[in-house]
Amino acid sequence: MKINIEEKGMKIPIVEYEVYHQLNVNDSKHEKLDLSECKDTNIDISIPVKLDKELYKHNASDEYYNNKCLVTTSNSGTDIC
Repeated sequence: MKINIEEKGMKIPIVEYEVYHQLNVNDSKHEKLDLSECKDTNIDISIPVKLDKELYKHNASDEYYNNKCLVTTSNSGTDIC
């Protein structure tokens, strides 16, 4: 289960997860897993996002972020380097 925690002053929520498993196949009951044994294990979580048509802005390797001479226009119409 994903839990979003909204915190005043933060632009994005803090995301926490709880993991459950089904007790048996024919039962709808679920039990929360104790993940304390995994506390020192790194877990990669992919969170889908809706990207706008300017995909280069979502690629940290793009020259948009790596070329000091690249000029673009801000949302308010001003030129930015």
